[in-house]
Amino acid sequence: MADSTTDPIPEPELPLVRLGSGRAAEVFRWSPGVALKLSREPQFDQGLQLEAAALRAAADAGVPVPRPRGMVTHEGRAGLLMDLIEGADILSTLEKKPWRVWSLGSLTGKVHAQLGEAVAPPGAQDVITGARSLVAGSERVPESAKPRVLALLDTVHGGDRLCHLDFHPGNVMLT
Repeated sequence: MADSTTDPIPEPELPLVRLGSGRAAEVFRWSPGVALKLSREPQFDQGLQLEAAALRAAADAGVPVPRPRGMVTHEGRAGLLMDLIEGADILSTLEKKPWRVWSLGSLTGKVHAQLGEAVAPPGAQDVITGARSLVAGSERVPESAKPRVLALLDTVHGGDRLCHLDFHPGNVMLT
């Protein structure tokens, strides 16, 4: 895998064609074979840099992920260029071919397990600390349940492995 800092950054094909959208970012076709993940929040540059490091860590562990190509700013928004993965996500595939649920479920589990073997890059969020903060500050977790949930989190052993934080069949692409 080439280091993303040595790859030349291709020129965009304008206008950008949106390929997908999520809560935190949109994904566009940037140029042939290259996608742009564009943050909805202009200040999210550090998060995208960490995502690029996580992609490199996952690839180094043998996980089939898009290769990061570099960082850009587009219309004042932070963006991460990466290999464009051509194909359908597992969730869309299951909507059209529900009989594949067992094989695609197995594939999803295998990819998830592979991610869990990858060592997280420096600066990655500690999941347990993050979960504690979310539970403690959540209006959706009943006050009566918070002490028990926090106590359960105290029993979880930390580690140095990569955690996707948004892993689901809609985020796993079939190629």
